[in-house]
Amino acid sequence: MKPLQSIQALELWLRQQSDIVRFGIAIALTLLVAGLDLGTPPYINVTGYYLLPIFLAVWFCSPMQTTVVVGICDGINVYTNHLSFPEDVSGAYETLSDISVLVIFIAFAVTIHFLKGTLDRLRDESRTDQLTGLKNRRSFLETLEMENLRKKRFGQGLTLVAIDIDNFKSINDTEGHHRGDALLVAVGQCLTRMLRDVDCVGRLGGDEFSIVLPRTSFEQAEHVLQRLQQELRTVVKSFSSQVSASIGAVVVPDKLQLPISELLEKADAVMYAVKNKAKDDLLIFRLT
Repeated sequence: MKPLQSIQALELWLRQQSDIVRFGIAIALTLLVAGLDLGTPPYINVTGYYLLPIFLAVWFCSPMQTTVVVGICDGINVYTNHLSFPEDVSGAYETLSDISVLVIFIAFAVTIHFLKGTLDRLRDESRTDQLTGLKNRRSFLETLEMENLRKKRFGQGLTLVAIDIDNFKSINDTEGHHRGDALLVAVGQCLTRMLRDVDCVGRLGGDEFSIVLPRTSFEQAEHVLQRLQQELRTVVKSFSSQVSASIGAVVVPDKLQLPISELLEKADAVMYAVKNKAKDDLLIFRLT
């Protein structure tokens, strides 16, 4: 495994842990550096190693937990520094040394905090559809892959939904692209409003949307999608009587495992069956 892949795998593993576990790891790393600091001769300066647990805390822990880690690092470092000072050193110099290290620790933590915020914003922008605020195709497929793996691990059902807005081009042609954009935004808001927090909605491109419903049986999917169809029909008809939505869904039972490429193909096939028959309808297919 390449170094970058190893770092990414470690970051993913840490993000999957609970807050208390990540905080515990940061404290353990702090104590490890403290042991190194206390166990080395005074002429060996290991102050820089305290930046490792501080970085870990800023990146993965809460602000309060980060403050605790910085405080422990600073306290231990001050103690070890004082052990190495000659007896005739002025107290003012000792205080200046203590403050200098604390300023370095705080400045480093603040810098990493702002760097993390910037990277998080860039990551969100790269994974979000700029018009609707939904997940874009790349982000949605990543989530679908994750849910498919979770399904394989825990043996829970999963439903994949494909939605296409019928006659969408007529809105753009007759009322302008701004009206078409408003319709897409309204559809995205409707889908988000009607679903659970664990469900995932994405805009795959143009007027195509997709939904993944984890841990759902056929009956549960049918109940949810029938309500969603009614609400979605109301939304699109408010823009134009010519516009409708074709919805196709595949329900994957507990013991069946398929790659996401095949799931997408099957959901699209069900949706296009609706679209080619009469449009403005819902069809749910149970895979076996």
